[in-house]
Amino acid sequence: NEDLIKIPNYLFYNNELVSAKETKKDDTIYQNTNYAEILNNESHTLVLHNTFDSQGRSPYEAKLVSNLVYDLLQNNVTLSDIGIITPYRAQVREIKKEIKKKIGKIAINPFENLFVDTVDSMQGQERKFIIYSMSKSHPLESMTRLDFFYSPNRLNVAITRAIKKCIVIANYKIFDIKEEELQNHEEYELVKSHLSTFRQYYDLAHKVK
Repeated sequence: NEDLIKIPNYLFYNNELVSAKETKKDDTIYQNTNYAEILNNESHTLVLHNTFDSQGRSPYEAKLVSNLVYDLLQNNVTLSDIGIITPYRAQVREIKKEIKKKIGKIAINPFENLFVDTVDSMQGQERKFIIYSMSKSHPLESMTRLDFFYSPNRLNVAITRAIKKCIVIANYKIFDIKEEELQNHEEYELVKSHLSTFRQYYDLAHKVK
């Protein structure tokens, strides 16, 4: 819908991206056990937290994701309408573990219909609801594989898969980018423009803290 394409249009497509006429803004009021402030919010929501529990696998984010899936199911959303993506395979495993705990009694084989995989595996597909777990507490502290994590292409794929709602979950430190602390890092010149894209994304996104 029009709301969902605003950010990618600005960041990646020079405002040339057009939404399909049949895709309307989702104005549904969702009944929630866990996170009403997330589901009953904008079409694209950036959920920020300050839990420092990971460098590629976040139990906190996995539990949040499983609770969101549970709430969606309580509103008659089907598993096949939900896509859950993350940059890292370790987080895919963590999310699957938490989802089995949360909905195992109401969905015996949830992953037959529920998409849980890496962002790269989602390319070319869409779901009505996309949940993106960034699953790193402080990538700029570890200073490793910044080009992978801060890939504009991967961000683009992640935020353009949703038809109704896109929910991005991230530690706030991901966007706490201080150029002066990075200038001597060997990857700095390679990722400089990438970091700028992520800062712009943060500024544009509707945030829930």
